[in-house]
This record gives sequence, structure tokens and C-alpha cells, in this order.
Amino acid sequence: MKQRSFIAVDIPLEVGKRLATLAAGMRCSAAKPVRHDQMHITLLFLGDLDKSLIEGVSEAISRIDTRQFNVVINGIGVLGARGPGVVYARVIGGVSELSRVSAALKESISELGIKTEGRSFLPHVTIARVRNPSMEDAAYINGFAASHSEDSLGEFVCSEIKLEGSSLGSNGPSYSGIYVKRLAPI
Repeated sequence: MKQRSFIAVDIPLEVGKRLATLAAGMRCSAAKPVRHDQMHITLLFLGDLDKSLIEGVSEAISRIDTRQFNVVINGIGVLGARGPGVVYARVIGGVSELSRVSAALKESISELGIKTEGRSFLPHVTIARVRNPSMEDAAYINGFAASHSEDSLGEFVCSEIKLEGSSLGSNGPSYSGIYVKRLAPI
């Protein structure tokens, strides 16, 4: 049996609500805002993980040696090779810590024989997903992102790293916590 999984840092509700309010301000039917309670920074996407590997992944997370650190979110941007696919909030503080944790996890996870994504790690928070945008939609979304590219969007202390399960449904994904690694205080 398999479980769609990823390792992430959750966004506190007050920051998530601020990001969700910003995303809801997009007047574009092609952009679907992410619910505030589902916002996170993905450290490593694992895909459909065989449930027999969950314990090994949890153990790899438990060995992460880092203390709590500050995360700062500032401005939004757009990702997508053929036009906007994701509207995201930029992480500008805590980048080195998040990158180091992501790299350590990727190494530990690969030792378990799990293949991970080959793309470079970009710490961000997805605030909206874009589906089938028209040229006008794409122009609007890019303009919206440009007009909010310097917004101060929140700051928080990263105090834990989570292994999450994800189930896709008609109303989007739902997440379930599998394992939590609490980080030592600053």
C-alpha cells in the first residue's frame, strides 16, 4: 500500500490567513487560492511512498540536527514553464537553514532507496494554483504578483518539521500528520 507523502514546515495560522487573504484578492477564475490551514513550505516531496518505508523516513527526520530558526516571508511571485502555474509567497529569511535541512533529508531519504525530485530547492509557500489560464489571466496574475512583490507577509519561528500524508479529493488535497520532529529552542 502507498501513501502520497511530503516533508514540510507548517505555516502558523495567522500568517496563513494573511497569505490566504492576499490570494483571495486575485480576481481571476483560473487562480484557485490554497486554504490557509494547508499552507506549508515543502522541504521534500516524496510522492507515492510505500507504507513500509514510513518508519525509515520518520527516523531520517528524527536525525535532523538543527535548532529552531526564524522564517521571514516577503513578496509573491509566479512559477511555471508555460505561464503561471503557481502563485507563491517568497521565503527570504531562514533560507539557509531550510536549504540545509532539505539537502540533509534528500541525502538520508535517498539512502532508503527513495527517489526524490531532481529540481533545485526553492523555499516558498504556494498561495494559489493556476489551471488553464487564458492570455488575459496570465497577464493579470503576473501583474498581481508584480504589484505585491515587496509586501511584508509574515515572520515566525520554525519549531518543527513534519512528515505529512496527502490524499487528493474533489475539494483538493487533505493532509494528515504522520510524524513530527520538534526542534530544540533557539
